Amino acid sequence: MADDQRHILAASTDAEQAVDTPTVIDADELAKARLDERWREFCLNAERYVAETTRPRTRVGQPV
Repeated sequence: MADDQRHILAASTDAEQAVDTPTVIDADELAKARLDERWREFCLNAERYVAETTRPRTRVGQPV
């Protein structure tokens, strides 16, 4: 495979060539994907925290 074909995404109709062609993810795209995943995780954790801390708690009163 020629050097200029190394960075071609596997979009060929030839299945064997598509399998043999390495896919390349741009470093910026990878960083953005990681940032998106971290943001989703942060939001999920925030939702869980709010759900846990704002849940009405039943209090057991002292006997009179």
